[in-house]
Amino acid sequence: MSVQVSTRVDEKTKQKFDYICQKIGLSPASAMSVFIQAVINENGIPFALKYSGQANLDDYVQQNKRWLDEGLGQLKQGKVHTLTLSEDD
Repeated sequence: MSVQVSTRVDEKTKQKFDYICQKIGLSPASAMSVFIQAVINENGIPFALKYSGQANLDDYVQQNKRWLDEGLGQLKQGKVHTLTLSEDD
């Protein structure tokens, strides 16, 4: 059984998120699913939380695309364990 997960963000944040997802070839829902699975796999947030000044969006998108490609490669090689969450968990 799958459950719906939702969050509230301001409109500009949602637009930026949708734009980046489109550029890397993912739907926003798929991007959230990848993030949730990565948190589970890493047992925490799968990236460093830090302030690095003015970031270059293209570099950021490319870095995330490489990270997603690596994760998908691991998934295809069977190196990832998937979990199904239910309301009973």
